[in-house]
Amino acid sequence: MSQEFDPNHKEEPIKPDYTLPIARSGEQQFGAIVRNRSGMDAGELDYGARDITHLHPSEQQDAVNAAYCLYQSFCNQTGLSWKPVGS
Repeated sequence: MSQEFDPNHKEEPIKPDYTLPIARSGEQQFGAIVRNRSGMDAGELDYGARDITHLHPSEQQDAVNAAYCLYQSFCNQTGLSWKPVGS
């Protein structure tokens, strides 16, 4: 049984499962954006960044570039850009 193409049909976007890990087990992780689970900041988004100064300078640059790409990806998804906290 074949289905006819409906040009007006719009698929609902798939909602991501934010509980699934992004990195594979054993991969080094240098930063993360997390939703705090407890404490006075519970429910708030926050970030964690590890010290990368022990990496080779070329890897430090790769980490900075990757962080910027993450920023750009979020900007592209939302149409937003950076603004200072509280503004």
